[in-house]
Amino acid sequence: MSINENDVVYAMRFIRYAIQRASARHDTVEGIHGFWIEWSEPVPPMSVTQVALERLAAEGMVEPIKMDDRVVWRRCRPV
Repeated sequence: MSINENDVVYAMRFIRYAIQRASARHDTVEGIHGFWIEWSEPVPPMSVTQVALERLAAEGMVEPIKMDDRVVWRRCRPV
């Protein structure tokens, strides 16, 4: 299944909004996909959220952090 570019942009907008409102917020891709983004039916595949997070990471907005056997995403911390 191909990824809809409009869905990726939509997800990026919701993720940006969420971390701007609560900068300490962090979650797994599953949590972000299921709870941060207000999808309409039919809900796109989780790969859309993964692509959105990877693009935001490339922009320097979010970063993945390995915690035990999971990866959580959070707002990038200043160095």
